[in-house]
Amino acid sequence: MDDPYPPSSRRARHLGTWIAVVVVLVAMVLAAIVYAMVRPEADVQSPSADSSPERVVATYLQAMQVRDRGTMRDIVLDDELVPTWRDVLTDSDPGVTDVTLGELRQVASPTESAGAQWQQAVTVPAQFRVTRSGGGLVEGEESSQEYLLVRDGDDEPWQIAEVGQSSG
Repeated sequence: MDDPYPPSSRRARHLGTWIAVVVVLVAMVLAAIVYAMVRPEADVQSPSADSSPERVVATYLQAMQVRDRGTMRDIVLDDELVPTWRDVLTDSDPGVTDVTLGELRQVASPTESAGAQWQQAVTVPAQFRVTRSGGGLVEGEESSQEYLLVRDGDDEPWQIAEVGQSSG
């Protein structure tokens, strides 16, 4: 019986199969490289519901340093305060070290933030050294920011609603 596929057609089919296999392997290797670049350097435990505002800010800054976006997301009201995977991939997500927290200050309540009214609000100033530029912070510089934390009652966890330049 005659072969319905001439040798040149079989070679073209095999070449096409090999090209597809190589493309898939290259895509898998690139995906693994990207994942390795954007995954957290360490996991930071999210603060408990009864954690103090200072503990919440310290955890947020620690999670920022090791790129634990999941923990950061647990702590903030607005995902705008969490670097995207693109920020991490391009190394434009901020990192900080040598953190010193200032004195907690009560804010007049109710406070409006993140489109809601909150019954309890405090600010926590922080000073730190920037280890990675991003989010308006410049690597190598000393900087300070103030964190507004809110909640509706003593039985709710504190969440970071806003981050701004420290006023004092």
